[in-house]
Amino acid sequence: MSSWSHSHIGARIPDGWHQRDSLTLSHPDGRANLICSSEETDEATSTTSAYASAQDSELRSRFPGFVQHSFGPDRVFGGHDGFRRVFSWTPDDGPQVTQMQLYLVLAGRSYTATATATAEDFDELSPLLEEMLLDLQIYDPTVVDAAAPATVATELVARARA
Repeated sequence: MSSWSHSHIGARIPDGWHQRDSLTLSHPDGRANLICSSEETDEATSTTSAYASAQDSELRSRFPGFVQHSFGPDRVFGGHDGFRRVFSWTPDDGPQVTQMQLYLVLAGRSYTATATATAEDFDELSPLLEEMLLDLQIYDPTVVDAAAPATVATELVARARA
């Protein structure tokens, strides 16, 4: 398995707009994916617990046939205290999917990672998806350094070689 870190891209953000980072990893034949995102938190979701609770409400209202299989505290994104949820739902235009979702709020940003597979493929792919979720890292979001992408890449290469 190779490693990759998110490169830094700069942009001017118009007043009133929000910035959201996103990373998508896709299974070679499209049977699964892992999507990670982060965005600034607002006052209502400034803690991990509040953020996870808000996600629960959103999932239940947006996803037809939503069924929660598990939810609770877990170590996420490199050992931070967060939450994990496993649930299924059925899109209008496709087969039922099962998702594992991680939540964390850190230094004013909310982080979500969602691993998805069809319900039919989930048992087969869940060990790999679980490994991918466990490998996710958040590098210190308070440090903005032009050398940071190179440093992160060097750390990941060293880890991959170990």
